[in-house]
Amino acid sequence: MYYSEPEQLIEEIQKAEYCGDLFEQDEKKIRQKYREYAKLIHPDLCKADGAPQAFAKLNYLYARALDRLGKGGWEESNVLRLEDLSPMKYLWTEPFELGRWYVSDDRMVYEFDEDKLKYRHNYENARMLIQYADSRMANLFRKKTGVVELYCKKAIIVGKDIHDYPLGRFMEVMKGHLSGRDIAWMVSRLMDLCCFLRYSRLVLNGFCESNLLINPMEHSIMIAGGWWYAVPEGAPMTGTNRTVLEQMLTSVRTSKIASYTTDIECVKGLARKLIACAHDVPKELVSWAESGSSDNAITEYGRWNAALEKAYGQRRFEKMADIHDRIYAGGGTI
Repeated sequence: MYYSEPEQLIEEIQKAEYCGDLFEQDEKKIRQKYREYAKLIHPDLCKADGAPQAFAKLNYLYARALDRLGKGGWEESNVLRLEDLSPMKYLWTEPFELGRWYVSDDRMVYEFDEDKLKYRHNYENARMLIQYADSRMANLFRKKTGVVELYCKKAIIVGKDIHDYPLGRFMEVMKGHLSGRDIAWMVSRLMDLCCFLRYSRLVLNGFCESNLLINPMEHSIMIAGGWWYAVPEGAPMTGTNRTVLEQMLTSVRTSKIASYTTDIECVKGLARKLIACAHDVPKELVSWAESGSSDNAITEYGRWNAALEKAYGQRRFEKMADIHDRIYAGGGTI
């Protein structure tokens, strides 16, 4: 990276934890960058606050980079290393109830704890039950159900676009900046997914923020995770997480038998959270989100569309601004 001001470089050096956070894994480039950086912040030439400390740390990271280059074991922050996967630079990571998940521009990785590996296999098995009526439905929903790139021993790698963001992170960043019309398309996309799951006779049991990716540029939402809990409707549940459990009907929670109602209730729960992040939300949308759910996604979608028509009349597409830099601002680890 090029730095025009010494203050920018000093700040970056202060944040750097490993040699790879400043230098590329190439000896010629390491030496070239070191010379550029040293000229910018050498204490004899630079009077900016923190320059002596930054220069001392630069020298340490430079020596460390050359040492690691020769001995192997390159060090860099925000890099995932798995047995079956090439090192992946990630932008964001969070724990989830079965392990930890990582987000880069073009993929998501769900890494499972050793004692939770059966759920990795459940994910694979559940996706084999997905059904498409024809090629048109397949084209519409294949990406929305997550395109699996690889099943590793301990992880699942799901492909994504650069503007596919974790829904929970999106909600944090956009709190107070969403409008009622934004909520309208988001809930519509979630109900699309509920209807598709019903066609496949599946209950996801995993509709929550950490399992969904939202693309505000395309107005789309994708199921990336949660498939590890998916089972046919009427079958015994294999499990769920606390967020989904809180949305379940008492009868479903007691019987532990999968019901379409669970996915719809979870979508309404997400709708209420999205509404809390928004302004100017019509009362018709709020009423739908706060009402009880049927066990038929198609019927519920009809009620949602009726609420939309009362609220807005004819629909129109409103493009959202590019928020990529805001989504991953402030580091990548929780």
